Amino acid sequence: MPFRCLFLSLLVSIVVAPAAEASIADQVLPFKDAGDGVEAVMGKRTPVLRFGPGAAKLYRGLAGRKVSVGCGRPGISNSTTNADGSVTVSGGGSFDPNTGLHELHGGGYAGTDMRLPRSGARVRLPFTGAPYDVCFIATPARRSDSDCLDPSFLDQQATCVRVLVALTDAGRAQVDYRARMINLDAIVDYVGWAQDPARRLAEVTRTAGLDVVALDAPDAAPAPDKTGVYLNGTTRVVAITLLDGTRKYVRWDGDVYSTNVTEFAGSSEESLRLP
Repeated sequence: MPFRCLFLSLLVSIVVAPAAEASIADQVLPFKDAGDGVEAVMGKRTPVLRFGPGAAKLYRGLAGRKVSVGCGRPGISNSTTNADGSVTVSGGGSFDPNTGLHELHGGGYAGTDMRLPRSGARVRLPFTGAPYDVCFIATPARRSDSDCLDPSFLDQQATCVRVLVALTDAGRAQVDYRARMINLDAIVDYVGWAQDPARRLAEVTRTAGLDVVALDAPDAAPAPDKTGVYLNGTTRVVAITLLDGTRKYVRWDGDVYSTNVTEFAGSSEESLRLP
């Protein structure tokens, strides 16, 4: 089985669908937890996913199929700046042919191909080592996939993540951050430079299924599950609040652009790095 390490976070291009029943982030990031019937735990040696009755339909679509799987620690950096200013890059991965297990050293992602069990709804992912924060299952892309996170683990074939789970609080924070960035990006792209931002905002709210609220002041923060917008003359602000209470924003004051989001430094971009 091929072994891949991604030392950069996964990349996705966000496209607003003509109509959506869920927010763009929910469509692109198929995050599953116990509330969805999927339990993700770190077993004695490897991560284990358990698909309960609530996820029976989801697993039926995956059972017996050859899929791409991956686990990682996206919040860990593999580079260290030394006292002399030089940078040391560490990390990597290894494969043990005796056990069939892969191990990721440092941060990033390890990925491989495997065939899921036809029954049992219990998936033992072939990754060992220190606990992982995030794991996923991906399958080949379909024509019906309008919004998709493609980890590019299958050679010469586009794939889409079908199940994304967090095994740690750090993993849940990473997924939450990327979900907020996706929703922020959707609004920024539509209202940032629009001649009629209010009309464009109404359009994207209706078509993308985003929960948008009006902010009372340019420095106000919305609730964690909302995307806040402030429009007043030439001042335009789009903001979100992370689980830890941190406010992230993109702001225009006339032609002056400012943001505290690394992914948006310099300009608004539709491509976001994901966990």
